[in-house]
Amino acid sequence: MEEIKLYKLSYEDGEYCVGTEEEVISAHNNWVKDSGRFEVEEIKDALATQLSDLHKHWTVDQFYTVNLYAIVENSDRYKDRIYTIQQLWECIRRGYTYNESQIHMKAWSEGKTTVKKLVVEEE
Repeated sequence: MEEIKLYKLSYEDGEYCVGTEEEVISAHNNWVKDSGRFEVEEIKDALATQLSDLHKHWTVDQFYTVNLYAIVENSDRYKDRIYTIQQLWECIRRGYTYNESQIHMKAWSEGKTTVKKLVVEEE
């Protein structure tokens, strides 16, 4: 059975990233190298090669699975799955958190879209 699984990496205070297994491992490894939290000699041991390696640093949740089996190409179900996958990739591309992705997917199912805005407030 072919499927695409999406994962969320989070920590006590929030979310770090969402993506496929390969993407969250890559994001973790970039964080290890760029965060400044690890000494040079610690970096090698902190890098991940599989999902189980991430549990030392993150809460890892698999939050969505798209089953690709038994979908006849060009059927309505096939098109719906492709559109869903495209929207989930769009959430990843835009850097949405898990909660923002849920809002986007709900809006998309209602024929709407979302925009991530930066708000400046006076102190």
